[in-house]
Amino acid sequence: ARAVGRANATTTFQAKMVELDLEAVWRTGHLKVFGGAARYDDNDTTANNRRDAWYWSVEGVQNLTEKLYAAARYSGISAPAGLPMVGYDSYSNNMSETTARGSITKDLQRVSIGLGYHFSPKLLLKTEYAIEQGTRWSGAARNNRFFGTEVGLKF
Repeated sequence: ARAVGRANATTTFQAKMVELDLEAVWRTGHLKVFGGAARYDDNDTTANNRRDAWYWSVEGVQNLTEKLYAAARYSGISAPAGLPMVGYDSYSNNMSETTARGSITKDLQRVSIGLGYHFSPKLLLKTEYAIEQGTRWSGAARNNRFFGTEVGLKF
């Protein structure tokens, strides 16, 4: 969380959160589900910045072979009064001190699919494709796509 209120009028802020996690595991994969709620508030002397948000995620991972696995995730957050959210957008568009009120996001959803390959217990290659959609407080759409590859090395 970061301050929503104006920098010259906000000296403290807080977010209280509650979350529920569920997990099902089988020999070749897992399904994880979580969801929660958050309440943000600050001491801005010029505005009431209290915000409520709800978030969720569903993720499944399945081994296809001993070394290859597939994964999929759907996640989202809803904050009707808007909150700063980066997602796959830039930090400066969403979190900087000069971010305009219209850049604050009301809701954001993401669908991701990926593959991973364990070359060894200490070397992993994974790739992901994601589509992210949302709405800014101003009503403007937020649509981003992401493709990434990562190498993990354990030592």
